[in-house]
Amino acid sequence: MPFQSHNPGRPSDWTEEQSALVLKLDAENRLSRLQIAHEIERQTGCIFSRNAIIGKLRRLGAPMRQVGIWPRASAPKIPRIVEPKPPRNRPRKPKQPKPTTIALLDSLMLSFNDLTPITCRYPTSPEGLPIQFCGHEIDRGSYCAAHYKICYHASSPVNRMTNIRRHKEELLKKVLKPACEAA
Repeated sequence: MPFQSHNPGRPSDWTEEQSALVLKLDAENRLSRLQIAHEIERQTGCIFSRNAIIGKLRRLGAPMRQVGIWPRASAPKIPRIVEPKPPRNRPRKPKQPKPTTIALLDSLMLSFNDLTPITCRYPTSPEGLPIQFCGHEIDRGSYCAAHYKICYHASSPVNRMTNIRRHKEELLKKVLKPACEAA
């Protein structure tokens, strides 16, 4: 697909007249790049964007202006006096120590059919027995607070995923081992 100009019906190349006009207007140092684009449009009838003007000036080797510096009369600089702020003396709240361990409650040994939407689904049955679940009221997710802490460590996402995989493997061993032995 050929290059399409922003000026339909006109070639996409700059003419010598336009290039000279851009350099002349920039050398006067009184117009912004957008104002130069409008002036070129007014004088030649060709529409250029601000960025097209900046690119052309860069290709022609014109010195670049500093960003935010506009030509204007220089005013004397007045030193700004800044008084230091007094430090805030807010009373700090004493931090409450977080509980380090959560007491593991005795499992209620519920079967799968006895589970409700608010009971812990952590498997607690010993090896070789039919699978049974904790059954205490859930705290987060589908586990009580103690089992949630066992499954999800806040230390890192890698540890969390490792614990989940380990938990799933143990669960599968408990479920599949009796099923394979029965077959």
